[in-house]
Amino acid sequence: MREIITILSAIVLGVTLITLIFSVIIYILFRLRTNKNKKEVINKEIKKEPEEEIFIRYQPKEGEKD
Repeated sequence: MREIITILSAIVLGVTLITLIFSVIIYILFRLRTNKNKKEVINKEIKKEPEEEIFIRYQPKEGEKD
């Protein structure tokens, strides 16, 4: 009876450790993916601002042609 309990507890412990390892790997991959998306959004915002400034800066004044 002790051998069965030992084997079952070893199986439960193994499954728990494997689940923990996989969940940590998935968490790390998810964090890396979200950080990459945040950097892309920041880069898009940085690229967007100078275009608006250039558009405002080079608008023709009143009475001037394009």
